[in-house]
Amino acid sequence: MPVKSRIQIIVDGIPLRVEAGVPLLATLKAQDVAIPTLCYHPQWEQQERCSLCIVEVLTAQGIWKAAHACSLYCEPNLVIRVSSDCIHSLRAWAARLLLARGPFRDSAVARTLHDILDAASADPDYQEPPLIWSENRAMPAGCILCGRCITICRKIGKNKLTFLGKGQRLTISYINDHADKAACGKCHACSLVCPTAYIQSNGQAAFSAKLYR
Repeated sequence: MPVKSRIQIIVDGIPLRVEAGVPLLATLKAQDVAIPTLCYHPQWEQQERCSLCIVEVLTAQGIWKAAHACSLYCEPNLVIRVSSDCIHSLRAWAARLLLARGPFRDSAVARTLHDILDAASADPDYQEPPLIWSENRAMPAGCILCGRCITICRKIGKNKLTFLGKGQRLTISYINDHADKAACGKCHACSLVCPTAYIQSNGQAAFSAKLYR
């Protein structure tokens, strides 16, 4: 088995020895670097949906650029910040948008989001973002549209959940195929990966799409 090369990256000014080519977010969590996430799953590709894992990357031009940690990989000369006024502000914007999708059955989700807001409000220059939501938003309270249920449904070969719409009308729907009698089954896989506990039993019970009825 080939030995993976070790490289050095800089996180908040501290050098870390890590494996080259490994997803950055997984590496940060393995190094006990505090970084919030909701949509991330260690066995899947990046999601970039909750936006809580925002970090800043130092470019070759010496400019700090915001990026999702779940979409980055460890490479030589990588320099990042996981804590700064800018990061706290960007995470707070994301947290406020996510809180608007509550209340959540898992109370830990709301606590995490409020902790992010508290960290941002400690900055005297922080300005709370305006929050504008359509009264007719498609999803019921408790779902953050992370897509983890869709991913697991596809991975186990059922393909019964999908995104529909876009923008404020984006929703997750169950595809009701009357020809498939075992459409949803009893695996409950989607409920096991739901980060907010919105899905209590299965995708068929949690989501419905009138388009397919």
